[in-house]
Amino acid sequence: MENIKRKLEVYEIFFRKYGPVASSCNITELSWLLKVSERHVQTVIKRLVNVGWVEWEATPGRSKKAKLKCLKEPIEACYDCVLNVVDSGNTDSVLNILSFGGRNASIELKKYLLHSNKTVPRSVCMPFHRKIGSLLPYKAICRTERYLVTQIFQRLVSIENDIICPDLAHYWESDLSATQWRFYLRSGVVCHDGNPLTAKDVVRCLIKLIASSYWHSLYLNLTEITSISEECVEITLSEGDFHLPRLLARSEASIYPTHLSTDRIVGSGPFQVEVLSPRMIRLGRFDHYVLILPLLERVDLWVYEEWAKDKVCAQNQLILSFPEKTVTYKSKYYSLFMIIKKQGSNLNSSNLVTYENNNECKALADTFFPSQTRQKVLYGDYHYQADTTLCSILEESDRLYSRLAFLSLYPFKNQMVKETDHGFFLNKVSEIKNTPDLAQAVNELQRLYDWLQQIGVIDIVKKDSFELITSESLKEIRMNGFGWCDLAKLWIVNH
Repeated sequence: MENIKRKLEVYEIFFRKYGPVASSCNITELSWLLKVSERHVQTVIKRLVNVGWVEWEATPGRSKKAKLKCLKEPIEACYDCVLNVVDSGNTDSVLNILSFGGRNASIELKKYLLHSNKTVPRSVCMPFHRKIGSLLPYKAICRTERYLVTQIFQRLVSIENDIICPDLAHYWESDLSATQWRFYLRSGVVCHDGNPLTAKDVVRCLIKLIASSYWHSLYLNLTEITSISEECVEITLSEGDFHLPRLLARSEASIYPTHLSTDRIVGSGPFQVEVLSPRMIRLGRFDHYVLILPLLERVDLWVYEEWAKDKVCAQNQLILSFPEKTVTYKSKYYSLFMIIKKQGSNLNSSNLVTYENNNECKALADTFFPSQTRQKVLYGDYHYQADTTLCSILEESDRLYSRLAFLSLYPFKNQMVKETDHGFFLNKVSEIKNTPDLAQAVNELQRLYDWLQQIGVIDIVKKDSFELITSESLKEIRMNGFGWCDLAKLWIVNH
């Protein structure tokens, strides 16, 4: 594979010596300059000419002077190389290229992002501090992965400002008991690969959630899912749930074409994946999106672990350039940090404590469990048989079902000594789902959490809201419970 970094360093040596003007030199001089053989100099010059960085006019005769002209600034040549590898999907080499000549890769990456955003006027950058995991809806567990899923895929419905809104379904209805639901789908929905998204895809995706070892406990109430026509899906529940659309608005309930291989990220949402690599994810506007087209053309998420040193977990960025005037937004949704322990036990008696892999949980573990054995686990990983768990709930964009989902996914039965308490717990969850009024259901859910605290199973130790720092020129920022915003609604003011 070509050593792009070395080629840039050689070109910069020429540029520093001769500048951007035509200069007289010969092969011998260049050989001394590069400390290589004259034969290798000829190879180097040929390569630099081929990529359009230099002009070379040779004069016959060994001692005759030739004319050498450098055609662009070295950093511009570097940016051209980075653009080429990014477009080819080979982003792993980006930091190596940007560090040519001893440069600081972190600083140069920020400069490159400024440069690239200028070349594509309606684009934004998301600087990020860790590698992104799977973007398949049923595999995406962590916050930012789940957020990206909502930008790439559609769900039957969406939630905005606590209101259920149409998405793939333009209308839905239930019987009086809320055990029989029908969702009527939009016609003409096209996936990013050009194929139609069908009612059968909806059925298969939801059945996959029921069969999932992780999501089963949350979706087991869905006993039958059928496509009764090409544009209608019917869902039968074992127990009434007046808030089923809120469950189906969750990230993992996103719909995708099920005929594809499992590793392809193809949805029907406002943005499609153009580059997917450990270092960078590029989302491009999907021009056949069935709803209102995004005004942004491109979103680049760049990953550089060194940024984690300055990164506050509850704080994200959407930027146009470095540096720039920014505005800070606060989310109305919260993340709750809690300690879960066996009923009747105390914190000091815990032999093994698990905590989520984020800075907040690490700090809380240091505070509450300084002497106990601790095990760091992934966010949402509840399979460890620990005495005590330090974890968090994200409200995402729906307080009701984000908290209900946690009660279904976490194995609370293991924490309750009395069988009667667990029975009461399950009955209350069913009652909340069967409460038609949203405000009343939310209040009942809060009472259930209060009861869990009273019997000594959970202890809420911190409540935190997210911040989003954005360029002053970015408008229509509507923060969600993921700590980000709806990219499809953003637009840029050019001052």
